[in-house]
Amino acid sequence: MDALIHQHMAQAGLAEKPSACTYRATEGDTPIPCAIYVDRAMQFAGDVGPVVGARVVIGILRSYVQDPVQGALIETATATFKLEGVETSSDESITRWVVSGG
Repeated sequence: MDALIHQHMAQAGLAEKPSACTYRATEGDTPIPCAIYVDRAMQFAGDVGPVVGARVVIGILRSYVQDPVQGALIETATATFKLEGVETSSDESITRWVVSGG
């Protein structure tokens, strides 16, 4: 179901198509196609609740990359992202990461 939803979102320009996006666990690895969502300017709260900033979060479909690793690179036609930390909102079908770059 997630793959079908992603396909329609990509056709609408709201997600990165697998043909235009790759994942590499380390710099020397062979890039593998992946499907992602990019959420820019995601607000996050501090320890006591107030919003303290914004960050970029990407969602990676696990049907393409089962277990992404910290430090891996995601490359799209327009940006390169480095996986910095996994988000708690990840689930069985999508893993969400705070990224740098992009």
